[in-house]
Amino acid sequence: VGRLCFAAVLLLATAAEGGESAAYAGEALALGLSQALSRAEYAAGTAEGGSARWAGPHVTVLAEAGAGEQHSCDAPSAGALCGAPGPESSRLPRLRTSSLCSALIEELGSPTMAAGAPTWPPPEQVPAELASAYTFGGSVPVVNWYFAQSYLGGEALRNVWTREELERFVKRTKVMIKSGRPSRISRYGRQETADVGAALKRYVGGVKGKHGLVVGSERPWLEGMLLGYGARQVTTWEYGHIESQHPQVSTMTPPELAERWSAGTLEGFDFAFSFSSLEHSGLGRYGDPLNPYGDIEAVAQVRCLLKPGGLFFLGLPIGADALVWNANRIYGPKRLALLLANFDLIDVVGAYNASVADWRNQPVLVLRADPVTKADAQR
Repeated sequence: VGRLCFAAVLLLATAAEGGESAAYAGEALALGLSQALSRAEYAAGTAEGGSARWAGPHVTVLAEAGAGEQHSCDAPSAGALCGAPGPESSRLPRLRTSSLCSALIEELGSPTMAAGAPTWPPPEQVPAELASAYTFGGSVPVVNWYFAQSYLGGEALRNVWTREELERFVKRTKVMIKSGRPSRISRYGRQETADVGAALKRYVGGVKGKHGLVVGSERPWLEGMLLGYGARQVTTWEYGHIESQHPQVSTMTPPELAERWSAGTLEGFDFAFSFSSLEHSGLGRYGDPLNPYGDIEAVAQVRCLLKPGGLFFLGLPIGADALVWNANRIYGPKRLALLLANFDLIDVVGAYNASVADWRNQPVLVLRADPVTKADAQR
């Protein structure tokens, strides 16, 4: 895996109950590549040609140790994230996996995803049986910052988005575009709004006149910005039910998404955008089931939903690897490469500090999905 010394063994599975598979994945990821492949050979029975196989409950994944393959990104702001000069341990390899879209998407329609976590509130500490999987065998530090905000299976934080509210975000976006001055459109601040706007401006050809997917949204500021930059239609995928009264914005919950997928009525999206959302997946904060790989599964699901060549704009905390229980994850060299498997990182918009674990450092990663193979797309 180039110069990065962590295992390219990836389990994309629902690991809410932990067990041998979850413990194996966490331990293997904490080892060096050659050691991990030896462990994979012992635990799964196959290891050859610089790759390892693992069959999880839902998805069989092949994580290849490419011959030093790097992401194509050459943005000056990317720094060591894309393999530019910097500490060797922080350089990001390009990983490819084989996963089944049918299993990934249909999992969203499971009874647990429909009704929410079986127990509430979520645990205030990482469950002992899942600790190794969540922390890569103890190699990722844990900080406590606890939340219990159940949306899954119920109503979202704001369950009605009026046309007037969305049009305000659209108007403010167009004013920002015309003036060239940053505005606090997002709830995060002017800089975050500027980063999102800069990414959309730079890649407007992938957005204007197209149908986009937003993954995770409490307030429709991002939907409004996308319309302001010319998106034809926006569909938001959110845990809780939301009624959108804007003709260009629709919403769906995970079970609704899975139902449309199974019925064959869900068309592929031209692009996707998620900001400050996927780092929460699988931590139970919003009523979702505990899943050490929830974020990795969510990114894989987005790939399944994108049309060939579609862009995925992903804003999330970048820095030193950390698990902030149960608020969020911070992505460093141990987890980020796994999160971006089957995507090519082509740009980074916004600043970050690779040596600091701070959730406020949320640049926008611009990703292009690898084509979904026939085996990946089988239903």
